[in-house]
Amino acid sequence: MGHASLRGTDGFLWEIQSGSGPDSFSRPLLQAGGKRIMVWTQNWRAPVRLPHFQSMLQFSLFGFRINIHWVFWLSTAMLGAGFLQIGGALGLQLTAAWFLIVLVSIILHELGHAFAFRRFGVRSDILLYFLGGVCRPMGGNYLTNRESIIVSAAGPAMNLALGLAAALTMMYTLDLPFGLVLKLPFSLMPNAGWMVLLVLIEVNIYWALINLLPILPLDGGQIFRAVMSDRNPALVPKVGMIVAIVAAVCGLLFWGSLFVTILFGMLAYENYQMIKGLGPRFRF
Repeated sequence: MGHASLRGTDGFLWEIQSGSGPDSFSRPLLQAGGKRIMVWTQNWRAPVRLPHFQSMLQFSLFGFRINIHWVFWLSTAMLGAGFLQIGGALGLQLTAAWFLIVLVSIILHELGHAFAFRRFGVRSDILLYFLGGVCRPMGGNYLTNRESIIVSAAGPAMNLALGLAAALTMMYTLDLPFGLVLKLPFSLMPNAGWMVLLVLIEVNIYWALINLLPILPLDGGQIFRAVMSDRNPALVPKVGMIVAIVAAVCGLLFWGSLFVTILFGMLAYENYQMIKGLGPRFRF
């Protein structure tokens, strides 16, 4: 069998395998010289476009290899820098809790994808990098669109389950309405323990909801791609670009967050590149 790379009209670099035998994780693209030309689609998401690098930390959990790159720690530190500004022992405690919550929450998210992959006969490993992580298919069965949706939804579902469990704990313990729990400021928390629980709620609920927006390469975009694959796949990056632009504007005007604006601006440009059939400029 031979291998080559081909840049498709969707802007992604596809790995091509030529061979005469069946492959459980690819689909025929065309017939050429008696050989089938196959493209590794992964079906449920675009091919992982990650730079080649060595992980600074590697271990196994539930049979899945987990790699953590130093950029993950850097981006986590950038997002949690505000906790250090609190100062004193409380600031250090909340900063340490922030790192632990983000690490556990993202690993839990990627394990959701990994277990769903395993359920459908696909091997995978996990990489944590800039602003999150990715569960990378390593081979196995070809996924149907329904299976692809389940795999993509499994990650946010794990975060929502953890976040809702924490929110219900705070709700019944402090005798608060559920809607208020999601809006509580840190200043109203009676001690550091409740502050940590509030961070756990915000990371898992709000990040999961953002991740479900129909923007590629977020999980919501992957779900939308699977839904539209047999209808109008070209619509997916167009919708993603529009939603990302709206989110970027809201981040600046209503949330006052330059970081959110830049993040969704990059996602909007990423989807614009897909529309034009050009190579992506950013990696997430």
